[in-house]
Amino acid sequence: MTYWRAETAARLPLGATKAQAEEFFTSRGAELKCCVTAPPGPKYHFIIERRVGSGFMMEYDVAVLVEISGTDKVSSVSVQRWGVGM
Repeated sequence: MTYWRAETAARLPLGATKAQAEEFFTSRGAELKCCVTAPPGPKYHFIIERRVGSGFMMEYDVAVLVEISGTDKVSSVSVQRWGVGM
């Protein structure tokens, strides 16, 4: 999470184009995919880095959520830890 927070803060500014965001992730070995949403919230493009950590009966992924505006500009970036387990 620290890596993605630092990289996106330093090199993926709000207002960047969708194409620039795709290039940013591609150059780091990830593909920006469409889309996830939690209605009634916005739709996010995303990347997921799988199995980066674990805890008691749990595995964690890191998800980077990128909101793209109607004008194809990055309007928000969020780095989250998603857990899966019992």
